[in-house]
Amino acid sequence: MFIGCFIPLVTNLLGSFGVISISIYVTPITFAFAIFFIAFAIFKFDFLKVTPIALQRIVDRISDSYIVLNEEMFITDFNLTLLNTFSLASSDIRNTNIVDLLNKSNLNIDTDVLVAAINKTKLDDSTITLEEHFEKIDKYFHIEINSIKEKNTYLGSLILLKDITQHTHDMQTIKENQEIIVEQERLASLGQMIGGIAHNLKTPIMSIAGAAEGLSDLTNEYRSSVGDPEVTVEDHHAIANDMDEWITKIRTHLSYMSDIITAVKGQAVNFADNMINGFTVDELVKHVDILMKHELKNALINMNTTVDLDKKTKVDGNINSLVQVINNIISNAIQAYNGKTNQDINFVLAKKRKYVRNFN
Repeated sequence: MFIGCFIPLVTNLLGSFGVISISIYVTPITFAFAIFFIAFAIFKFDFLKVTPIALQRIVDRISDSYIVLNEEMFITDFNLTLLNTFSLASSDIRNTNIVDLLNKSNLNIDTDVLVAAINKTKLDDSTITLEEHFEKIDKYFHIEINSIKEKNTYLGSLILLKDITQHTHDMQTIKENQEIIVEQERLASLGQMIGGIAHNLKTPIMSIAGAAEGLSDLTNEYRSSVGDPEVTVEDHHAIANDMDEWITKIRTHLSYMSDIITAVKGQAVNFADNMINGFTVDELVKHVDILMKHELKNALINMNTTVDLDKKTKVDGNINSLVQVINNIISNAIQAYNGKTNQDINFVLAKKRKYVRNFN
């Protein structure tokens, strides 16, 4: 282009100073050469698509990166933000296929997904959004893809890349803080539970101790009856029946203690376990009753539990997390009475279609 501009300029200067003689045909011919070289430069170097300087300065100040692709997905335009973000040079990307550039840059982005999104915008004018982590530069981007059309004719695609790295890190921090708060609440509730658990275990332990004394007395009685002609077969059966009653009571108390230990272990040890396991409605009710009994008793609040479905109904989920949620609701209900006693809290489980619903 510069050669084309200099040909008529130099020719006319030489003619003006008498260095060469100029005929009337020289000037048109030199301008024809100038037009040829300028046209060649425009089509060879794609100058028709070069962004005006003022507009380029504006888009270079935009904080978001952008890329313009032609119909063959070759990059025809971009801004300075893109070059600075990905440490690229203008010569590296202009007239380069976007897929080749991504593969060459080793940015670890799924090019198949990107190409599919670009092709989708060609068809229905939709805006496709993606979120990608560019591992090489350790940055997160919100990507927005739009088609560029004129009179329903597809001309290319516009890809906007918004850096959301700080936002992503902030959300991760918030999530971590929430987990810490949940853990602190769980430990606080466990602290409140300790007194109740001690009381819950004390009662069955005392009952088992009483049963052991009863069995000891029956054992002594049976031992002394051995060889006694006055002790009949019916007497032996009566002693055995009494022993069976004490054994049944011991088993009942041991089962209750096992439920207490299971409930407490679930809240103390396995609460952070997010695995989805099945549990029955009966197990849920037992856990809630065991863990809330002491707090309800201290507050002099009655909890009326109603189960309007089969207690063997299986529920998919994490029982420890659900128990924690229900216990928090019950604790909030106790606090809402603001010290009033002899009040009622209704804990109702009912089935609606295939779901189990909880009402408090």
